[in-house]
Amino acid sequence: MSAPSSIWELEKVDWNFADYSSSQFPTDINSLHWYPAVFVPQIPSILIKCLSQERELVLDPFSGSGTTIIEASRLGRRFFGVDRNPYAVNICKAKINAISEVEEEWFEQEERVVRALDLIKDPNNYCTTKGINPEVYKWFENNTLIEILTIHQHIIERRDTYELFLGQIILSSILNRCCSQRDHYTYITDRCFPKEMIYRPTREMYCEQVKLASQSIIESRRQFKRIKNREWKPSEDGDVKCCDSRQIGWIENGTVDLVVTSPPYLGVNDYVRSMRLTSLLFPEEGDQGAVDAEIGARRKRQKATAFDDYKQDMYQVFSGIARVLKRDGYLALVIGQGKGKVNKENIIDMLIGMLQEEFEFEELFRKERRIKFRRIQVPGVGTECIVVLRR
Repeated sequence: MSAPSSIWELEKVDWNFADYSSSQFPTDINSLHWYPAVFVPQIPSILIKCLSQERELVLDPFSGSGTTIIEASRLGRRFFGVDRNPYAVNICKAKINAISEVEEEWFEQEERVVRALDLIKDPNNYCTTKGINPEVYKWFENNTLIEILTIHQHIIERRDTYELFLGQIILSSILNRCCSQRDHYTYITDRCFPKEMIYRPTREMYCEQVKLASQSIIESRRQFKRIKNREWKPSEDGDVKCCDSRQIGWIENGTVDLVVTSPPYLGVNDYVRSMRLTSLLFPEEGDQGAVDAEIGARRKRQKATAFDDYKQDMYQVFSGIARVLKRDGYLALVIGQGKGKVNKENIIDMLIGMLQEEFEFEELFRKERRIKFRRIQVPGVGTECIVVLRR
């Protein structure tokens, strides 16, 4: 079967996006919260536009902080997002809920209220009574921590679920910047505590993040209404679940039109543990189970069976995708080749070969993209490819 014209459109795209940086677009809703190795938003956007139609169902079984989900909703597609990391699911849901549920006036009021808050007088007692992990004292300078706890108290006293959720995510989004560990985020992931405690103006940083969140949500609503001539109501169009991508039995056979996802790059990231600071303040039930279940995790890279475990895990993921994807439906992957010794074979060829040999997928498009030096250097990605296959 020949490739459709939409595939030829993909050939015209410069997939490098060399001039893109999330720091250049702070009011993009996808920049609301930091997350490791996120999609350049244009990648899922272009893939969704070319490979699906309005109201069709898009699945991302490794949805992370929700870039694919947001882009699918922007383009009028229904969506399913799946991720085992509860903190990532919270970020994704907060973005969706904020756009559809939170009034614009909330942001101005939030800034006024936070600036007027009285600081916590007894941080030790507050941490004990609220169940905050005492490890926070190792990451944050004392006055910084007092400001964090003051905002924390303000957030958890909310009665409105959406407002509580959004406040939690905004505070979470600045914790790495408030932390005294100023080296790469993997130092926090690996519990390399700072040697020097540095004050960070958390109250001011939170208020600035509130402003950016307000701008990003207002702009997202305006863009959607301008294009679709209706208000954005993504909560009616899809769902995001905290569950294992190897276990998607709740999705019916042959109901998904398009899968757009980026599987974990073997031995490169620890996604759950990258949210370590958030977990100290807002612990999630089952987060240790999520750490143990993480596919291809960086912390497992020294295991003798790491490559074979990854291969078996991805077989299970692809088996589920093949089941739920419609015949002639598309699977679009962004796949990375790590640099470490654990990558003893070409991961990209291995995964594509598995899809072709075991699940009857046909490769239609493959394009290697250049990644910026900093991303290649840390955390160790050598090659990245965009691949489109058809079931």
